[in-house]
Amino acid sequence: MSKEQEKFNIQYSNEKEIDIVGKLSFLKPEFTKLEDSLKIEGFKNLEIINLKDLNLIDLEINDCSQLNKVDLSELTKLTSLYVRDCPKLTPDGCSLIKLTSLKSLKIINCSQFKKIFDLSVFPRLESLSVIKCSTLTKFDHSSAGLTNLEISDCSQLNQIIGFSKLPKLESLSVKNCPKLTKLDCSSTKTLIELEVSDLEELNCSNTLIEELSLILCPNIEKLICSNNEKLNKLDLSSCSNLDFLDCTGSKLTSVDLSYCESIKLVALVVVDPRSL
Repeated sequence: MSKEQEKFNIQYSNEKEIDIVGKLSFLKPEFTKLEDSLKIEGFKNLEIINLKDLNLIDLEINDCSQLNKVDLSELTKLTSLYVRDCPKLTPDGCSLIKLTSLKSLKIINCSQFKKIFDLSVFPRLESLSVIKCSTLTKFDHSSAGLTNLEISDCSQLNQIIGFSKLPKLESLSVKNCPKLTKLDCSSTKTLIELEVSDLEELNCSNTLIEELSLILCPNIEKLICSNNEKLNKLDLSSCSNLDFLDCTGSKLTSVDLSYCESIKLVALVVVDPRSL
């Protein structure tokens, strides 16, 4: 722990409000020059965070049970923001104006996040993780530069749409969201990696994925993965409810259909039939 972090903890760990504005350096000069990383963790009384015009690069806010308002305006050098275990914090209670350098955003176990921030205000955002946000029901966002999207353990999530507004997405992981039964990412032509669970229908056509495993989707009924020219390996073992499979236009060399007892319609092209 740095000396600056240690001083910060001593000063604010029992406070209800943190208010530091770089332009007002004459008020609290010992903290207005905070640089690089800052962790705000386990501040049980904290309700308000106001950090402006500082040179922070990495900010972590964790286990602040009373926190309900966050203003991070003009942290123009911030590249990573991590928010976890803040049960009273909502997106409407956050002001994230001019985070022009933000590349990574992680939101974990924030139960009041019924929606996610407008991602278009983060022009350099590359990676987004949304985990254990129990009231989130829908994900539909636009981000010109997002390459990695992870959504997991969101118990009420039932819809993910708008993939055409994520033109650079390369990696998609959607797991342990039991109410999400259908996923169509066929408009994501840059997609290289795909991990999913609990789905009943999946359309991942027109992507760049090379391998696809649906062993975490035992109830999958319909799979469309056509026109995936780089797809060579497909594992559908134990997908006992699968009854429709379309992989035409893909160059498969390995397909595992073990225990797919319900399958009725198969449309695929296999380079080496012996791999079936």
